[in-house]
Amino acid sequence: MMRFHKFLFAAVITLAACTPIQAQRGQMVTDDQLSHLIVGTTAKPEIVAAIGTPTTVDSFDDKRWYYIGEDTKQIGIHPPSVTNRRIVALQFDENGTLTNKQILGKEAAQQVTMAPGATKVVGKEPTVVQQLIGNVGRFSGDSASDKGGRP
Repeated sequence: MMRFHKFLFAAVITLAACTPIQAQRGQMVTDDQLSHLIVGTTAKPEIVAAIGTPTTVDSFDDKRWYYIGEDTKQIGIHPPSVTNRRIVALQFDENGTLTNKQILGKEAAQQVTMAPGATKVVGKEPTVVQQLIGNVGRFSGDSASDKGGRP
């Protein structure tokens, strides 16, 4: 009987480890919230009051705001996968009035391939010999610890 309990306990723990973990990251703007944003009428302060501050503001054009949110699901030790992604892009005029709103989903994402070594590092890369010669004379025998003090 004790063996059965151990087996049952191990089975429950194993199944519990495979329970999916779902998480929401960022700011998921709902259709209801978006319906309150009227192009040509709604201003920036009203948008902040209705849906909060944007996730990010365009680096090159501060008149473009982005609200980015995604739902993820992770099963066991596997990396999390994106189940839903929603990006709301808002464009404003000089007066801060909404001129355009756009919704981008998971299907609009583009895969970006990293190019290792493509970015040149500016600076000097010393050789091993230069590092050894550069350290000659930097260490002396009379340090604070030799005199009973703290370094």
